[in-house]
Amino acid sequence: MKVIFFLTWPVEDASSRYRVYQFEKKLIEKNITLKYDVLFPNWFLRIKNRKGIAFSLLKVFCMIYYLIIRIIRIPMSIRYDVVFVHREVFPFFTPFFERITKLLSKKMIFDFDDAIFLKPTKWSNWRDVLRNPERIKDVCRLADGVITGNQFLSDYAVQFNDNVVIIPTVYNAIPAEYAIKNQIPVIGWIGSWSTTLNLEIVSDALTLLSNKYKFIFRVVGAKNIYEIIYKNVQIEYLDWTLEKENEYLNSFDIGIMPLYDNPWEKGKCAFKLIQYMSCAKPVVASPVGTNKEIIYHGKSGFFASTKEDWIQYLGVLLDNRKMREEMGQTGKQFILDNYSFEKTSEKFINAIVA
Repeated sequence: MKVIFFLTWPVEDASSRYRVYQFEKKLIEKNITLKYDVLFPNWFLRIKNRKGIAFSLLKVFCMIYYLIIRIIRIPMSIRYDVVFVHREVFPFFTPFFERITKLLSKKMIFDFDDAIFLKPTKWSNWRDVLRNPERIKDVCRLADGVITGNQFLSDYAVQFNDNVVIIPTVYNAIPAEYAIKNQIPVIGWIGSWSTTLNLEIVSDALTLLSNKYKFIFRVVGAKNIYEIIYKNVQIEYLDWTLEKENEYLNSFDIGIMPLYDNPWEKGKCAFKLIQYMSCAKPVVASPVGTNKEIIYHGKSGFFASTKEDWIQYLGVLLDNRKMREEMGQTGKQFILDNYSFEKTSEKFINAIVA
């Protein structure tokens, strides 16, 4: 069987990496021949949120070039048994190019892991200038099968397609070479440029906690993490890299996932929690969307709805190393039982070959 994957971003993008690339070895073991057609290269991913006239002009001209290349490549679909569309074939004019792709393909699978049928609540998506998110329903109708990352997304997709399967975004954690014992507890967060906005939720709580506890707030992400400044909080900024991601996650003592309670955020697949818990870290998170399915409150972590909740539960974990370790192991076992890479790989392969 031959499968072509239409991706917007390369392996350095978390969505592409964990929705597609990480299953490469498993697919090859099943004698599936793979082809990745990536719209934008890694260097473009690194500058996509950079500001300034020079960067804007560079992005416009390069985007036009890469979009033309994608249009030229769409007819390749006819050569493959399955066309796998991750989020989109083309970032604009949905579903025009998806419709062409469907006409040329024997079987088209549509996969998405965000509420791309909505406009983000807290930030502006540049694509929406030339794309109507509501037309995602047309792509769902076109597809022979739809894969979503959680129940919220599935509930949307099943309105337009009878063949919908939920495949969570999972993390194939690499065990740490040695147990990291931080002398000063580390509260950690990892995320993208857009999700950094959710850290506003914990700013006051971390500031007040710093008056009582000594801790490091370790933030791993894009360049905009350097804009995070909380009074009296010791913040360590780490630029995300593919090579260092697992090491950074294992360096946390506590993982947090604050999330605004908005429709866009409900489409999130709780992937940060899955990453933290895969590395045996206790977690504190907002009880929003899929987060509510991941944490067993008081056993593997805590839900925090208010500033007082964040202060209370982070304080409890900062105070008690043994509790952190026990909760971390409970969470890790939950992930192994329900969100393991091996089980998810089987489900992913079945969705393609069925």
